[in-house]
Amino acid sequence: MDLMYPLEGKYEPDYGQNLYVHDGVAFPMCNSAALMAAIENFPCDPRDVTIVGFPKSGTNWVQAMVQKLYDDDWGTLKIADVVPHIDIGTYAGVIGFEYCVAAPHPRLMKSHSQYRHMPKVFREQKIGKAIYVARNPKDVCDSFYNQLDSLRAQQEFTLDWPQWVEHFISGHVSYGPWLEHVSEWQQHAEDANVLYLRYEDMKINAHATLERVVEFLDRPVAMGKIDAVIAQTEFSKMQQGEGAKLYNGPVARREGKAGGWRKHFTVAQNELFDQEIVSKLQARGIDFHYG
Repeated sequence: MDLMYPLEGKYEPDYGQNLYVHDGVAFPMCNSAALMAAIENFPCDPRDVTIVGFPKSGTNWVQAMVQKLYDDDWGTLKIADVVPHIDIGTYAGVIGFEYCVAAPHPRLMKSHSQYRHMPKVFREQKIGKAIYVARNPKDVCDSFYNQLDSLRAQQEFTLDWPQWVEHFISGHVSYGPWLEHVSEWQQHAEDANVLYLRYEDMKINAHATLERVVEFLDRPVAMGKIDAVIAQTEFSKMQQGEGAKLYNGPVARREGKAGGWRKHFTVAQNELFDQEIVSKLQARGIDFHYG
């Protein structure tokens, strides 16, 4: 498929990497004003399902499970080919917006966008469904840095770990600020077309979480299907064999567990996080398990 939208991203010193800034929010560099306008006017269908979450919140895991509920056969495709990314442009083998438009129904898509950057008909007419995945911010911060560090040359990523923690807290990261992202979606958690999940709850009881997904999608499954999907999408299996086709490029992924942040946060960084993010979450009635 030919590239339909120009790429307007560039190195942004305030973010320490290549990005495209729109409406005060940074997007990957494979984006542009034309693409953002096209996303705003995307023709959502009632059968559309978009898996959404801030980067490194578990969207890959959920999209794999949902795709398995719809179709067991991935064939030779990466999961990312079957569940294209709506908020990035298609370039250099990345499967993005153009593939979402062309995908057959029911369309399964992925997004990292804040609620206000979802398609207009999704927001205003509630057409299409979204499964939002939220993960505790400390693990997100740690995992996101690990990914960007593994792609440092490709992304022109220039921040070290202490600088990154400061940028994450201030919101100078892709799709950020994290607090704004999660709070915005949490405000719509009771909408009929939104299912709000927590990553840590999924790790504790994947079966109960997937039952909620099946009910939300109104897609009955055969007896034993949920257990089969969970077994096929365990983190260890997503790292090898069929599941490994999910991953594009040399992106480092580690344990997929809650609490990994404890190995990297200093006492001062943890205290700053609690002050600037966790306390504000609690004031808004939003809580997480931190492992």
